[in-house]
Amino acid sequence: MKADQLKMALLAIAATLLVVLMVQNTEIVQTRIYFWVLPMPRFLLLGTMLVLGGVIGYVLGRKRTRTEEEAKATPAHTPPPPEPPRQDGGTAPS
Repeated sequence: MKADQLKMALLAIAATLLVVLMVQNTEIVQTRIYFWVLPMPRFLLLGTMLVLGGVIGYVLGRKRTRTEEEAKATPAHTPPPPEPPRQDGGTAPS
């Protein structure tokens, strides 16, 4: 239960810091996106970049799972077949 309380406390601190950061950055800034110039509050720009970074980090950081279709097309690692016994009765060279 202690880990859950720690997570909640850290989340509350992070949320508080985020609110303070956004309140301190209310001025309008000119944001250039290729050919467009968009006037917007700085906190909106910061929030958008935070969400975009989180989504990109989540997508790139998640574990990939194979679908059934992919599993049928490309089987998981299979060991090589065993070598047939030698006809001369000797052992394989080392």
